[in-house]
Amino acid sequence: MKRIFVLICLLVSIKFAFSQPYQIGALLNQPNIGLPDTVSVGDSVLFSAYIKNFGTNTYFGTFSVYLAVDTGNGLGAPILLNTLTAQINAGDTIPYTHFDSIPSGPSPLRIGGNIIVIWPASINFQAFDSVWANVFVLGSNSVGEIIDKNTLKVYPNPTSDEITVLQTKNNNNVVRVRIFDKTGKEVAVIYNSAIIDLRLFASGTYLAEAEFADKTKSSFKIVKH
Repeated sequence: MKRIFVLICLLVSIKFAFSQPYQIGALLNQPNIGLPDTVSVGDSVLFSAYIKNFGTNTYFGTFSVYLAVDTGNGLGAPILLNTLTAQINAGDTIPYTHFDSIPSGPSPLRIGGNIIVIWPASINFQAFDSVWANVFVLGSNSVGEIIDKNTLKVYPNPTSDEITVLQTKNNNNVVRVRIFDKTGKEVAVIYNSAIIDLRLFASGTYLAEAEFADKTKSSFKIVKH
């Protein structure tokens, strides 16, 4: 009886697949779907992708474009970005862009590392492919304002040894530097020192947040060779 049930399910699945001759997916329009690799809460952003008909038949109909975010615990619940009606010939693509802002309230994006995934979906076709991007979100600095980047010096950067962090405008002393990897995980905290020793860090790009004596903060990238 169990084998019969499995066979019936398989036949239904095959019939369902053959009843959908269209294969619609997403392709990259720009590297990282047009997003910078680092954004801040409140930033305006533009997602960019192509929707492609991978099948051999012209598709005409309505479909939705979804976004989901993986913050390290698996892909979250899909969020509807838009619903479109279009004709896409076999092998052709149409551009898709979505303008949005990084909200400061409830959001699928978290402070730290995020993997954004975008794909089209409809009951009328088989979703064939998706696009994704890595984005690091910096939090709003409610305790202190962001320092003018013209007054911040981080040198030498890139480096394989040590870097120095200075805030020249107010001659503030560094009271704390927090360092995060690209997934958003905090990997180091340095107190009361403008010199950061990177010799034990793995090569790669890190995000850092420096806090100064007057409670102001500044965020910057560190590249370790």
